[in-house]
Amino acid sequence: MSTTPTPDQLLGATARWTASVRVLESARDDRLFDDPGAETQVGAEGAANHGFQLGAKLDA
Repeated sequence: MSTTPTPDQLLGATARWTASVRVLESARDDRLFDDPGAETQVGAEGAANHGFQLGAKLDA
């Protein structure tokens, strides 16, 4: 049984994906911006879904 996501679910997924990218950029040593609130928006489950761990530093 498949279900079609509602517009609200799609919007939430887009917001989490965008915050995930902002977390990854903020973790870089040569980052273009720092978004300290992005980790809160993503949460641990969202980070795991996007293949990274919150609080980790990335190589440039």
